[in-house]
This record gives sequence, structure tokens and C-alpha cells, in this order.
Amino acid sequence: RYFFAIGALALIYFCASQFAVSTLTLSSEVSPMWPAAGIAQVVLLLFGRQLWPGIAIGGFLFSMSVPSANIAAAFISASGRTLQAWTGTYLLQRINFSGELDRLKDVLAIVCLAAFGSTLINSTIGSLVAYLTGVSSWNNLGSTWATWWVGDAMGILLVAPLLLTWRKLPSGKIKLRHVVERATWLLL
Repeated sequence: RYFFAIGALALIYFCASQFAVSTLTLSSEVSPMWPAAGIAQVVLLLFGRQLWPGIAIGGFLFSMSVPSANIAAAFISASGRTLQAWTGTYLLQRINFSGELDRLKDVLAIVCLAAFGSTLINSTIGSLVAYLTGVSSWNNLGSTWATWWVGDAMGILLVAPLLLTWRKLPSGKIKLRHVVERATWLLL
């Protein structure tokens, strides 16, 4: 069961990364919206930090799929992605974070600790790897770092609350107007 969960997370992380690159890409690994970061954060929050190898494997496979890939850079990039999600989860668990997001404390925590705090790790590691491998120049290091940071933060800010609050289906009879309202909000 554990290995199946890791494999499923790796596949989901890889597919979400491919989706981001194919739709909102600025370069081969930098996107202003990185949904995989939010997915990784939610999975570790809900199912435990012991699933971190799924993020590492998915991140490694994604990094190896880009044209300028090499094993060392892919390993370091995957480590940054994994450390970001693990650290965000650790920080949120330390303050007794509730995924219901019904307390101001929880909303501020996911914004400050996960979206703005832990994303500093991956954006720094990723932009340095991009510079050292020649994907980005020294002149673009700041903008690459900022875009990477914003992409991971937006992935957590947009995807994580959606998955955390929608993980339980509503009980009872659902009215058509509620379905339309939810679909409208999702579309917006």
C-alpha cells in the first residue's frame, strides 16, 4: 500500500508538472503557477510526511524529461521540491494546522509558512541549479528565482486550499443551484 501511494504521488506530481510546463511556461522548469507544489503540500499534510519519496521520484522524472537534463541537476532539483513540501508540512503540523481552513490561524499559516516560507527553499535551489547548468544566466538569476518562488507559492495558494476544503463531499441532497454555483466559482 505504501509503495502504491508513492507511485501514485510520483505520477500525479509528474503529470501536474508537465501540465504547468505545457500551459504556463516561461522556460523548461519555471512557471508562474506550479500546481504540483500545492498537490505535494496537500498529500503530505493529509497522508503524512513519509510519502516524500513520491515527490522526489516525480520531481526527478520531470527534471529528466526536460531537454537540458542531467542526472545530478535532476537529483538536486527533486531534492529541492521534496524539501519544500516536507518543510511546509512540518511547519504546519507544528502549529496544529487544520485542513478545514475554518480558523484565521490556519489560513495565515498556509499563506505564510507554506506558500511564502517553504517555497523559498525550492526557488533558491532550483534557480541556482538553472544557473549552474546554463539554463539561466547570472543576469536572469533574480527573475528566475522570483518566478520560481511565485509559481510554487501560487500553486500552494490556489491548489492546496481547493483540495483541502473539497476533500469531503457534502452530505445530504445537493441542489442544482449549489452545483451551478460551485461550478461557476471553480471556473472563475
